[in-house]
Amino acid sequence: DALAEIREKGRETEVGDAKAVAEKIALGALHYFLLQVSASKDMIFDPKESLSFNGNTGPYLQYMGARISSILKKAEKERGNTKPQTDDAVTTIDTSLLSHAAEWELAKHLELFPESVEKAGRDFD
Repeated sequence: DALAEIREKGRETEVGDAKAVAEKIALGALHYFLLQVSASKDMIFDPKESLSFNGNTGPYLQYMGARISSILKKAEKERGNTKPQTDDAVTTIDTSLLSHAAEWELAKHLELFPESVEKAGRDFD
């Protein structure tokens, strides 16, 4: 379970109230699982699979979100404010900082993200 994972990795002091964090992870796992399945289809809920920190699961997405947040905080400390000052982040990006092909690919995907979310909302129930 999520609490065991927190304890196993020795992160109890980092997260504060480990039990509250574990409950949030579990609720996120359930919400993500329910969003993956159409309301008109039968589903079989597997708690062990849904609480996994690997694969296409809510806890994995939460973990990746926490990692990204940590990276952005570190970058902000090292380089100053990294948050865009306008809604149009693509026009405010300093492209001279993108030195690897993977960075360019990520920038392209991020540019398409708002459209992808809108399309997903239209196409999926």
